[in-house]
Amino acid sequence: MFVVIGSWELDPERREMQRQLLDVIVAGVSQAPGIVKGYWAEDITDPPRSHTFIVFADRASAESFAADVRANLENQAKAGVTNLGLDIAEISATT
Repeated sequence: MFVVIGSWELDPERREMQRQLLDVIVAGVSQAPGIVKGYWAEDITDPPRSHTFIVFADRASAESFAADVRANLENQAKAGVTNLGLDIAEISATT
């Protein structure tokens, strides 16, 4: 399995919009080819940050998803979301 790990800076003035969009994003990601599970977590730092962990069954699905996320920078910016990093890693162990 592979995971796409994202770190995001959130514009605090657009938090309500971001919260409303999260349901739409989760629904869309749940339809991604090869998805196993997705996690969204909010950090409590200032400025607010979010972290995403989207697990895929195979590397090709993870890479395709990451490419789609990178191609969506314009919509992310409109929602006050800035990508700080997006990595793909192979899962080596689970509990």
